[in-house]
Parts: sequence; structure tokens; C-alpha cells
Amino acid sequence: MIAPDLRGYGGTDKPASGSDKRTMANDLVALMDHLGHERIVLIGHDRGAHVGTRFAKDHRDRIDRFVAMDNIPTRIVADTYDATLARQGYWFFTFLGVPDLPEALIAGREEIWLTHFYRRLSFGWREGP
Repeated sequence: MIAPDLRGYGGTDKPASGSDKRTMANDLVALMDHLGHERIVLIGHDRGAHVGTRFAKDHRDRIDRFVAMDNIPTRIVADTYDATLARQGYWFFTFLGVPDLPEALIAGREEIWLTHFYRRLSFGWREGP
């Protein structure tokens, strides 16, 4: 199994451009070619599912099977995102889009950041006593 980081995620560089789904799907093709894989089973979650969907559309002959998990189309998010939705807990969509700021504020505080989301977004969690 191979689980590569997408551009700008994990330990990869964070380029100013090339973070579109098609470029990232082509990165996967280049990795496959480098490793000598003709076809793959591709599993993508969240942003990885978006890239996987693009990969499946552009490189159908390179996929044996494809699983997309937690894949809300970007177009739907963009069309429905507003201040009300941000106040309901999705403020991080905008926050994470600010260049370099999230990394500067979260670095060294990852446990606090993740605990907030695990508690806030987990089934059965409720605010208050």
C-alpha cells in the first residue's frame, strides 16, 4: 500500500500553484509510472476523494477500483457557504485558506486543534454540561 501526501499536505512542499485536482491527479500518474504500476486500487477521503474522482475521470484505464469517502463536491460547498454556515462550525474552511496563517497558529498546538474537532464533530457530542 502507498499513501502519498497530496501537494500542500503533510510533509510536502506548499507551492503557490498546482493544488488543483487535475494537477494532483497527474502527480499520482507520475508516481505510478515511477513505481512501475499500470493500474491501482485508489481510495480517497475528503480532498483525496476529490482528487481521486478527477483521476477516475481523466485516467479511467489506470484504475482497477475506486472508493471515494466523505466527498462533498466543491461546487456545492462554494455555492452554499456563507456567514451562517461559518458560524455553525465551518469557519475552518475559510481559515485554512489563508496562506501560512493556519500553520503559524496551529504548529505546536495540534492536540488542541484536533481535540476541538473530535469533540465538536463527533456523533453524540453536545456543548454544555
